[in-house]
Amino acid sequence: MKWKNRDVKFILYISGRYFLARKPRHMINVISWISMAGMGIGTAGLVVVLSVFNGFSDLIKGLYDTFDPDIKITAVEGKRFDPEAAGAVATLQGVAHVSHTLEEHVLAKYRDRQAIATVKGVDGNFRHTSEVEQRIAEGAYVLEENGRSYSLVGTSLAYTLGMNLDDIFSTMNLYVPRKGHRAVTVPEQAFTNLVIRPAGVYAIQQDFDSKYILVPLSFARELIGEPRMVSALEVAVAPDADEQAVRDRISAAAGDRFHVRDRVEQHEFLNRIFNSEKWAIYIILGFILLIAAFSIVGSVTTLVIEKKQDIATLLAMGCRLQRVRSIFLIQGTLIACTGGIAGLAIGGFVAWLQQRFGLVRIGNEGEFLVDAYPVALQPSDFLISFLLVAAIGFTLSWLTVGRVIRDERVIPAQV
Repeated sequence: MKWKNRDVKFILYISGRYFLARKPRHMINVISWISMAGMGIGTAGLVVVLSVFNGFSDLIKGLYDTFDPDIKITAVEGKRFDPEAAGAVATLQGVAHVSHTLEEHVLAKYRDRQAIATVKGVDGNFRHTSEVEQRIAEGAYVLEENGRSYSLVGTSLAYTLGMNLDDIFSTMNLYVPRKGHRAVTVPEQAFTNLVIRPAGVYAIQQDFDSKYILVPLSFARELIGEPRMVSALEVAVAPDADEQAVRDRISAAAGDRFHVRDRVEQHEFLNRIFNSEKWAIYIILGFILLIAAFSIVGSVTTLVIEKKQDIATLLAMGCRLQRVRSIFLIQGTLIACTGGIAGLAIGGFVAWLQQRFGLVRIGNEGEFLVDAYPVALQPSDFLISFLLVAAIGFTLSWLTVGRVIRDERVIPAQV
């Protein structure tokens, strides 16, 4: 074992000397610098692209989190359930607020326009379990006032209905099929129709803005004809609580008849898409990085030819051929890793500048949620990028050294 440690130290020492020492031939230095620059530029590009992708991913997930709660409880069977059947969720440790919600598809009619929408009845705790109140684009967050019920409508749905909040004489009619009514001879009797005035318009994300009409829970119960049941219990976790631990407590209290989902589980399909796209970026940019890394082949080959006399001397002194190959294998890997580390630093700095100052603008300011490209730096991206660079550098160096140094006569082969 002692000999093996000395062997490793010897290989690392020679490789380090070859890497740091100035080469007698200027062209070898140029090729090495080109190799490191290629790896650096490729790695920097990988970091920047991944950071921008992370920024957009976090932005989209944040929009969904604005409407959805920390934890959502729904029935395994059926679309409604008795809230008492889920247990005393509000009394559990770590639970800050619990909102009862009731949803149903409706036909919304405003003046001479109409659209299919989803009415969502919410109670007073809804403002604590979601951030809709901070997303009001027009009007105010008002659901009940002076005994009257009001609604909040998404921007896309409001545009479809031609809604004008300043028109105090126009109201919105909501139609829902009556429970258990089968008659078709008198269509008017087959629907429950209630009138409500819109008080505000919210802007979150297209999936919500074109779908939901928020109304008081009491109004939704009257409209749907459901005096007790709810569609979901939406839970806000206390700021100092462990969300996973709270989820486990709720799941234990609710039992097997209920789904208890945290934010990730509520958007499981969306997260799978983002993860798949991210790995696709790794693969595509990894191929580009591989192409840029082929300059390492030329760098290692020229170095072997330039050090041909040194190799012959090492072999004459009893150094095994495998150790000689290891010296140049590490040399090529050092070139790749040095360029990769520089690229990580440059890419991270560029991404930080964009994150801090928003240098690259999207254009058409005011028409998008953000004016500059969003950026999010994740340590895992730096680690995976470095491992990718090291793997590419090691593989190409191993293939090159194996072809160039074929036997103890050290006859360079055609690469």
